[in-house]
Amino acid sequence: MQKLPIKISLDDSFFEPEELCGHYVTRQSKQHWAVILDLMVEFDRVCKEHGITYFLDSGTLLGAVRHNGFIPWDDDADMIMSRSEYEKLCAIAPTAFKEPYFWQTNETDPGSLRRHGQLRNSLTSCILKAETRNGKANYRFNQGIFLDVFILDEVPDDAEELARFRKELRQQLRLLFELKDWYRIYHGEPWIEKIQKIAYDKFEATVSRYNGTGQKRIANISLLPETKEKEFFIKSLYDDCVDYTFEGFSFSGPKEYDALLSGQYGDWHQFVKGTGWHDVLIMDCYRPYTEYFEEPTNPAEEESTIAFFEKKTAKLKKQKRFYKKWTITLAVVSAIAVIALICSLCTSLL
Repeated sequence: MQKLPIKISLDDSFFEPEELCGHYVTRQSKQHWAVILDLMVEFDRVCKEHGITYFLDSGTLLGAVRHNGFIPWDDDADMIMSRSEYEKLCAIAPTAFKEPYFWQTNETDPGSLRRHGQLRNSLTSCILKAETRNGKANYRFNQGIFLDVFILDEVPDDAEELARFRKELRQQLRLLFELKDWYRIYHGEPWIEKIQKIAYDKFEATVSRYNGTGQKRIANISLLPETKEKEFFIKSLYDDCVDYTFEGFSFSGPKEYDALLSGQYGDWHQFVKGTGWHDVLIMDCYRPYTEYFEEPTNPAEEESTIAFFEKKTAKLKKQKRFYKKWTITLAVVSAIAVIALICSLCTSLL
């Protein structure tokens, strides 16, 4: 068997196809699991070396508790941490993770516009259908097999305020999705570089607005503004962490796993066979994602795509010119008003 680009050692028996809980796990799935498991081990190493607290999350926590490893039909792994721990991780990650590992955020990989972190293996490929156009890997950010690292933020206790908060996040999220395509076409253009950074920074500021304001609950709302309230958890559930065995390795998870899993899955003891959440177009544990960028494209398709986005861009530039003129006019009016006020004060003093 060809050697996988991973550091951990796994027995050959790990890769044997088998039926688990009524689901047939192929050799290819086991190879994918091995790459993800290697990412988990590397992530755990860096976090422990730098005193950063993280927790197994969602299906990965469920897998650890119920299966001591992957849920047989799962295709990814999830970690989660508080916003403050996430910021600590982002500060050290670019130098702490060495090749082939790559810490992906919009800061380290502009244009990816992720709302959370992903640890990638750059010698592999995991290209999602949602991130392709015309069946081709046209986005140029890192698309290696990944480990998701989600963020816990405080959410408003007040119902009306929460509704406004969700609406604001939805609006900003729509813009981020649009900008992802614009960035693909106009990568390197100063105006798109600036706009996508402004939009991303604004989203980050909005989603973390309530941190430290004494709200009672936290949630992974940066991923999905429509997160159900049953998945809003009181902060104390993440006060303590314990070690869980996952495919023979040890990882940190929340001590109060039952309340968390019940909120997410209801009766989590019952097996609900499903499919992986991600809709993958290209999965390759042996070839780097960059090789798929070299696939030939249809010039006519690319030309029509550019034309489509140039229309949108022209509209955006028109709006920018309008707001620029409006800002200048407002500044001039404000200056005149200030001068008039100063003259009025001087006259009254005389």
